[in-house]
Amino acid sequence: MTRDDIRKMAETAGLAGVKLSAGLEEMRLDMWERFAALVAAAEREACKMEDIYVKCCRCKNKHWHSERKESAPDKYGMKNLICPRCGGHSYYKLDDPAQATKGE
Repeated sequence: MTRDDIRKMAETAGLAGVKLSAGLEEMRLDMWERFAALVAAAEREACKMEDIYVKCCRCKNKHWHSERKESAPDKYGMKNLICPRCGGHSYYKLDDPAQATKGE
């Protein structure tokens, strides 16, 4: 999901143009609920994509995207998908996974 996607969802939920300096208590709760629902729907849709074969930038381990593990939450509570071998965060899609089989 890109920043533009998140901006569009915020506009759809009515959060565009709302200044954070005005205070969170002044924002209507239903706007945030709609925004959260849109983000959740986008995440569910993203999870439906096919499994892709990837390669870790750090240790060069080739594996399926679905094999990546969730990291421990950072100070903001966000989790990343990490390499199952080295814990690296960066990876890229391999063009020809024809030789690979799922579960290798």
